[in-house]
Amino acid sequence: MFQHDKKNKASQSLEEIYLKMTVGDTAQPPGYSTESPDAFTAPIDEEAAPETLEVLIEDDGMTAILRSRCRKPQAVLAKDILHLLATYGIVSGIDYEAVNRAALTLNKTGALPPNFVVAQGVPPAHADALVFPALEKRSDPRTGETLWFCGGRSLDFKALKAVMKAKQLQDIAGGSCVAMAATPFYPLATLKRHPGHNPGYNVYGLSSSSSDVILKDGANVHFDPADGSYKSTIYGYLHIEDNVISVLPPVWISPDQMSAYFVNLPQAGPAKAPTVDRLRQVLIMENIKNVCIQDEALKQLCEALERNETIPSTVLIASGLPPSPGMDAKLICFFDTTPRAGTVQKDDSVDLRERNLVVSVEKGKLLAEKHLPTQGTPGETLFGKKIKTADGIDNISLTTNENIQRETKEGLIRYYAKTNGNILFKDGLLAIVNVFRVSGDVDYSTGNIDVTTDLLVEGSVNSGFTVKSAGAIRIRGTAEPGATVIAKGDLIVEKGIVGDTTRVITLGNLQTSYIHDAEVIAKGDIVVQSYTANARIRCDGAVTVLRQSGSRQGGKIMGGRISASKGITACTVGSLANQNTVVALQNTPEDLLALSKLGKEIEACSENILKMTRTMQLSSLAAERIQALMAALPPERQEFFKKALVALNQFIKRREALQQEEIRMKEHMEYELGAATIRVSSAFIQGNIVQIGDCKLIVPEDTGPVVFQLKDGVITY
Repeated sequence: MFQHDKKNKASQSLEEIYLKMTVGDTAQPPGYSTESPDAFTAPIDEEAAPETLEVLIEDDGMTAILRSRCRKPQAVLAKDILHLLATYGIVSGIDYEAVNRAALTLNKTGALPPNFVVAQGVPPAHADALVFPALEKRSDPRTGETLWFCGGRSLDFKALKAVMKAKQLQDIAGGSCVAMAATPFYPLATLKRHPGHNPGYNVYGLSSSSSDVILKDGANVHFDPADGSYKSTIYGYLHIEDNVISVLPPVWISPDQMSAYFVNLPQAGPAKAPTVDRLRQVLIMENIKNVCIQDEALKQLCEALERNETIPSTVLIASGLPPSPGMDAKLICFFDTTPRAGTVQKDDSVDLRERNLVVSVEKGKLLAEKHLPTQGTPGETLFGKKIKTADGIDNISLTTNENIQRETKEGLIRYYAKTNGNILFKDGLLAIVNVFRVSGDVDYSTGNIDVTTDLLVEGSVNSGFTVKSAGAIRIRGTAEPGATVIAKGDLIVEKGIVGDTTRVITLGNLQTSYIHDAEVIAKGDIVVQSYTANARIRCDGAVTVLRQSGSRQGGKIMGGRISASKGITACTVGSLANQNTVVALQNTPEDLLALSKLGKEIEACSENILKMTRTMQLSSLAAERIQALMAALPPERQEFFKKALVALNQFIKRREALQQEEIRMKEHMEYELGAATIRVSSAFIQGNIVQIGDCKLIVPEDTGPVVFQLKDGVITY
């Protein structure tokens, strides 16, 4: 086979080549002489190589053939042919007499004989030989590929290399590659020199020694020219590829450079077990830091291999130092921070004494500890590369009042009570407060009450009076007609809420005996011990109407509108005399308001987008349309147009984000409605109304125990 590709130009100049010529001929073309080498020393035009000629070179580089693509006489000089040979990198074995004949022939006929040789390499006189003491080299009769065997078992060096370069650890565990183990100073091969060896050379001037005996010493192999031996320098697995003999370290390193594993492969030939020192040598040569090497694992591994025990295909022998992130700030409270909603008794009544609404403490008591954030400890890979880590963050903002004593010690802040009182722990505030107490009714003798502490009213809140508290409120009596009660914490009205003009608001939970004609709003749950009648109730949590022992009206919802977000539970809904009762499940006002704001923002973005596209005369947002429009603008307006495009893009992205948020919120609200139920344990009277979201159902007939729920946009029961 021949090559057509040109090689790099020879290092020798053409003038030096010409001076070596000693051939001559009587017939010569113009400008050609055979009397002396001077005939070839005239200056050569770099463009003189004839385009009608080409050189074919055998794959082994030993023979160069000149061929003409023209069949007519050509004015070709010998120096032209030499220049052509030089462009192919041919510097040795040139037949100058053949070059002369070729020039004469081309000038006369334009054609050359087939296989016209113009350069010939010199083959080696005698070849060296390689001896492999533990290997057998064969040739595949079908493909001619070299096959290697050790102890009668085939060695697949490509598979071995793939195993050692596997990307995942499980890829190694799943392999079945057989390898030949090598130990330090073990002779892998020996080069036997022939006394009369002459390497020869090809037309490129390169040595033409037989390729089957050229063996380069690769990684972890040392060639000793004194005795011709190739010896391993480490413990590992033999690998031969492209006439390079090397030893692969038996170590696989994870992609994150945090773990190094010994790769235990089935061995061909006599098994060779490593020692601790030799494996440690391999790890150190791989630049793995000494601190990462697991000495005990190395010891156990080598002992197991020496005893020929069965071990896994991969064994962890070195580990990086993982980073340790800092701890975030942490607050530990030594008091109960979760108010209890009360305990439901067997008769469905609620024991309101089990509430821990107010937590009392004595002076000097340790209330809480704040553990300050700590710094993270950087990690380190097997190779000593630092791995950054995050320090802890102080995400706890805690303020105190004058009744709290702070002590800082060894990364801690301790909080002590400086006086007797009640704990207030809410919205990042830890305080000791006194409960404001009204010994009787709230009336003309007290006036309206507005306090920042918890409030206890021993009597009732009379008509026309208002009580407000930044904490919890407990009223032993009733909220009379026309009273107003506002609590930021939980609210308990022990004897009931009554009156068409009575207003009650709590941002916590509400517990009372009954609600008659009043309007009540609660952010938390509402528990009514007896009944509701013509009440207007809105609750973000759940409404529960219990049946109090001995009460004929117990557990009933009669008239009015009861609306909750998380569910309604009662014994009876409606009555024969009152068929205008509405029990409804609705999303929280906060969610409805947020959804409304999203809709308005989306509408505003759409209006801005429409205005900008009209101003910019964009009938389409396609890139081609925008590019065409910009290209038509004068240079002074293009910058303004680009800025307008940026602003337009911001509005579009903002609208897309808002639309995604709107979808997410609607899905959340639909899920909340679908999860809530209206449970009636005794009877639901016909003609009364169930409403869930926008769906409404007038119950057509009396029912027994029933559960109403929204499924696929329909109220089911």
